[in-house]
Amino acid sequence: MNRKMGMSIIIFCFVASFSLVGSETDVAILVRGPVKSTGFPILYPNAIDIWRGYYRYKESEVIVSFTREDIFIPDEWESAVCDELEGFYPKEDSFYYRSNDWSLIFQFSDSIKTSLDALPMDNVRIPLANTLPKDQCTFINKFITRFKYFLRDADPKDPPLLPAILEFN
Repeated sequence: MNRKMGMSIIIFCFVASFSLVGSETDVAILVRGPVKSTGFPILYPNAIDIWRGYYRYKESEVIVSFTREDIFIPDEWESAVCDELEGFYPKEDSFYYRSNDWSLIFQFSDSIKTSLDALPMDNVRIPLANTLPKDQCTFINKFITRFKYFLRDADPKDPPLLPAILEFN
């Protein structure tokens, strides 16, 4: 009888988890990453070591690039605020955020048109809107909050721990 009860609980939890995903909550899912690469996106050709994560969020794809190396901000990058986060808008549909010890750049596509294998690994360029839509700022804020939590005890020599799932209400 205990075995049947145990199987029933497992099946119930499995089915219940699907009902949560289908609820009013939006979800971003890490599809691939972290992937080690060279060349921080949108900057002129460079040899900066980076880690990338590829996310599926709503009907778009988000590429998040992370580095612990210093980034020189080009003069043409405009200062910007995404909700309450200060950063920069490079000239792409992107947002650059710098912490004391690391940097992130978020690149958004309009929709998922290609498979992840078909994406160029370096210098992905996507057309810019002057400001990021609210959905993109929501993603950025949630990602940075979770990412800071994962980095707090991480060894700088190890790959960064990227959030696998981000839930938005």
